[in-house]
Amino acid sequence: MRVKTADLRNNLSRYIREVRENSETIVVCDRDRPVAVLSPVADENDLEWEQHKVDMQALARRTGMPVRVPAKRPTTPEQEPLVAPDGRVDVDTVAAMREEKDY
Repeated sequence: MRVKTADLRNNLSRYIREVRENSETIVVCDRDRPVAVLSPVADENDLEWEQHKVDMQALARRTGMPVRVPAKRPTTPEQEPLVAPDGRVDVDTVAAMREEKDY
């Protein structure tokens, strides 16, 4: 989202709420030229994702290819382990294989 400095000054609380609630990054423009970025503060646990975002956005700028990187790290749904017909799960199978002796 791009915002002019006068609009940001007059509606700062609205834009801060937008950043906080929707993790929206706002580009502040002065005379239609970007001068600043208002973005959510990274959680300490997610600094690796923030660096990945910065790298991908820089690569997109260099190559001229548009890229939209999510503000937060995408989550993967927890998956139940696969269970074999005899009741073993993958972890149990690997542990059993490591315990077997090769004669």
